[in-house]
Amino acid sequence: MEPRVAVEGAKPFRCGRTQAVDLLSIERVFGYDWGMDMRGLGLAERRSAMVAAAEVMVGFDGALVEASDAELAVLMAETDAVAARAGAVRAQVAAEAVRRGVVAASDLNAHAWVREFAPSLRQGGAGQVARLAVEVTGAARAGGSLAPDAVGGPEPGSPLGLVWAGVREAAVSPSLALAALGEVARLGPVLVAEAVPTVDAGPVGPGHQVGAGADA
Repeated sequence: MEPRVAVEGAKPFRCGRTQAVDLLSIERVFGYDWGMDMRGLGLAERRSAMVAAAEVMVGFDGALVEASDAELAVLMAETDAVAARAGAVRAQVAAEAVRRGVVAASDLNAHAWVREFAPSLRQGGAGQVARLAVEVTGAARAGGSLAPDAVGGPEPGSPLGLVWAGVREAAVSPSLALAALGEVARLGPVLVAEAVPTVDAGPVGPGHQVGAGADA
């Protein structure tokens, strides 16, 4: 039986031979209707929408001829929003796997676990996602195993809490988050406590606009 997402008033959308989801689900997950409450979505509904969205993007180049010149800029922005949100979810999944001890139980370290299950990051970025996941969960650096005090997330007002909030909102990439934390660590000994959040926000602010790399 094909999986379906029951959303009242939604029109079924069939993608491939096995996947059937609702267009409304995709719209709610990926932000086309910002007026709707995202908190009501369960994991099954979100997963169905993500799988369908990924399939829709296969062979997308064949449909690009339908876009006007003006639409290409809008399409680029929409694509970037989806990619950014997907990156944020990927970081959160990695952190949850470390927090629960799933990574430790797999006999892989966090870096290897991310490379195994997020193969697109094998080209670059797996280490940053893994390191941030370990930092966020308070886990020991070696092996991705949980530290005894790795219960909750970072303090909201701490440097780590600030950058992690940005990652979760798809406003900060893992690489930029780690760069900001590195800057805080470098300047930490000469800073008063009240100045740390300001310094932490410094690299994140411009980096969010132009990126942390030299090719921005």
